[in-house]
Amino acid sequence: MSIAKFQNKSVFLFLIACSFLLLPNVIWAKAYSGKTKIFYERSHGTQVEYYSSSGGAYLWYPGNRGVVKGRWRRRGKQICFQYGANTYNPVTKKRGGRWECMPVAYHQKILKGSCKGDVFNLATGRIPYVLRKRRFGLVKLTAKC
Repeated sequence: MSIAKFQNKSVFLFLIACSFLLLPNVIWAKAYSGKTKIFYERSHGTQVEYYSSSGGAYLWYPGNRGVVKGRWRRRGKQICFQYGANTYNPVTKKRGGRWECMPVAYHQKILKGSCKGDVFNLATGRIPYVLRKRRFGLVKLTAKC
């Protein structure tokens, strides 16, 4: 009987330890899942992206006339994106189709605003208007939140 109690305690402690290891990922996922994020980086300009809870990413990129559809996920301390093979990143000069990752800390550094939900309806594939590359309309965009 004392062995059964010890095994149950061991299992219980193991489950608690696992939950603490997984908790940061769950918290982090909630920070992105179902949210629209507004970013500014000099090389890309103003970008807006909606992250669905199912892993869809819908990027409103400067100069584009439609949404760039892709996927997002977290891998350790990195956030990763995969856009279609028919896409091209003018800054990195790379074609899409493969997962590309960056440190979460950097992604948070360029974050300028966050909104609950798909406030610009980016999951439809349509954009409200063409964004300019410069630090364009951050106040106007974040006011929508």
